[in-house]
Amino acid sequence: MGYCIWAGMNEANRIYHDTEWGIPVHDDRHMFEHLTLECLQCGLSWDLMLKKRYPRLFVEKKPGEVKKSMLMLFLMFAALIAVCWGVFGRPKLASTAIFMWGIGDASAALIGIPFGRHKVKSKLTVGKKSWEGTAEMFLVSFLGGLGMLLLAQGMALPSAAVFALPGALMGTATELVSPSEYDTVTVPVVISKGSVLVY
Repeated sequence: MGYCIWAGMNEANRIYHDTEWGIPVHDDRHMFEHLTLECLQCGLSWDLMLKKRYPRLFVEKKPGEVKKSMLMLFLMFAALIAVCWGVFGRPKLASTAIFMWGIGDASAALIGIPFGRHKVKSKLTVGKKSWEGTAEMFLVSFLGGLGMLLLAQGMALPSAAVFALPGALMGTATELVSPSEYDTVTVPVVISKGSVLVY
């Protein structure tokens, strides 16, 4: 069998090429894992993503949870883009809010699950949130929003910081109090709403 150029780089790439590359996926959990790996890559090395895989993050806690999450995710994307672009005339606001939520939430899980030693104890907090995961969400969503505004939207640093800071704060606070099955919708909406107030 012939290999794509990238598949010849190492054994992990060859195995991925032979067993997964170009093969249709019909299992919801497996499809969700593939989509999430693609999103988490964000310019990182695909080799790193293949080595990590993070299988504990792709556990379906309730039957149908992945389908429901994916449906909510796509509906939220469509609604947020329609409102930000159609109502406020700011199409890039939606992409920035979605990006801030996506990388913030993913990094919170990557840090909070394995390294979260200090649990957030509050009547408002839903689930097993940790201070480590919460700090990671804030930091990464702020830096991601700042980078997106600076690089993709050409905003000046002070303006970008004024936009990204309240979005990251409000998004992190919302993630703490939202049940995990709904933070897909609530966090990006709150980030964009907080940013519209400042923008």
